[in-house]
Amino acid sequence: MSDRDDSGRDDAAIVVFSGEAGDEVLTGEVVDVGDAILPPAGDDDVRVPPIAAGAVLQAVPDVFRAMQGGKIMRLISDPEGPLNKATGGGVYASVRVESGFDNLRFRRGPENVRVVAAPAAAFQVASAVTLQYYLNTITAQLESLQRGVRDLKEWHQAEEQAEIESAEESCSEIGALLSAGTPLDTSDVVKLNDAHTVGRERFIAARIRLENLAGRIDQAVTEDGDIADPAALKETLRAATSEGVRDYLVLMRAAVLTVRALALLARHAATTDDPVRLRTTQDLALREIETMRKDLAELMPYLTRLNVRKSAIEREHTWNPLLRRSELSEELERFRAATKDLRRQLRQPAEMLLPAPANAKPWMIEARLAADGSIETRVQQLEPAVTAEASG
Repeated sequence: MSDRDDSGRDDAAIVVFSGEAGDEVLTGEVVDVGDAILPPAGDDDVRVPPIAAGAVLQAVPDVFRAMQGGKIMRLISDPEGPLNKATGGGVYASVRVESGFDNLRFRRGPENVRVVAAPAAAFQVASAVTLQYYLNTITAQLESLQRGVRDLKEWHQAEEQAEIESAEESCSEIGALLSAGTPLDTSDVVKLNDAHTVGRERFIAARIRLENLAGRIDQAVTEDGDIADPAALKETLRAATSEGVRDYLVLMRAAVLTVRALALLARHAATTDDPVRLRTTQDLALREIETMRKDLAELMPYLTRLNVRKSAIEREHTWNPLLRRSELSEELERFRAATKDLRRQLRQPAEMLLPAPANAKPWMIEARLAADGSIETRVQQLEPAVTAEASG
């Protein structure tokens, strides 16, 4: 582990960009270009509104002059305040690098802090970054869950599958445009909104079908895992093995599509310098993700509950000697084989798949002036500071 330290240089003080309530929205410091940490942008690079970023940086003229001279402005957003976290050596966070972690530190003390009021621009920068990082994280989690289920061949509704695949292709094409810095036209935005609509509609349709399956499971199996109706259990196992697996896969794939479309809409909003568009996208995303989180929390336990123990079948046979144990056991084994991967994935709490934004980590922006005068930004989330005791 090493420490990033800019001591001995005399460029600018620590700058706190305050919001409307005078709170610490962004905290920044100028560093040399050789001390840059973040790698070049990737396909899923978080976008920072260019006018908002410019307004934040130009609010401090000497900082902007330093950037014109080749320096980099490092901005930190942390609800707890990096200044409050800073240790005696100025260390306030840790950032992941190829060799492990580097600690970040302020090179000046709290006596060198300047507060600058730039509420609109600071809010737009912070909102754009936190929303995109949040949505990108959720998309990766949902895609990982989807990859963990091998039986994608269980799809039976070709029309539904084709509609989702078409929307996914639109998202991939538009994501490539945004990554290349190509402005979206009206037709691109329409495609993104259509993709979002497809994701939501297919999620809702799959949820309704799974709610019906949940009702059947309630009739077949008690909450304690005992068999309530052997005949209903046999038919429900059969339905869950085919349609149920398909519907859970549709639900997950539609959730991925929904969040991916919202993430791309957020990236687009960050290139338009339209605070209203950005706030509308943020409100829509948080509202829909909260709804999906509740739906997942309600539906995820049912397949596990349907996986009754063989001892439950034996107990039922004790009371009902006419029960055909072998047929029910065979249906149970088919269900277990078809849903093994899916049940393993669904054991995760819905809060882990769709975490609340309050759980988001602090993040860092490194901003520099490009040759054409535009502001280039790189973004990365931060980790708690790595102390010598922890690293040893």
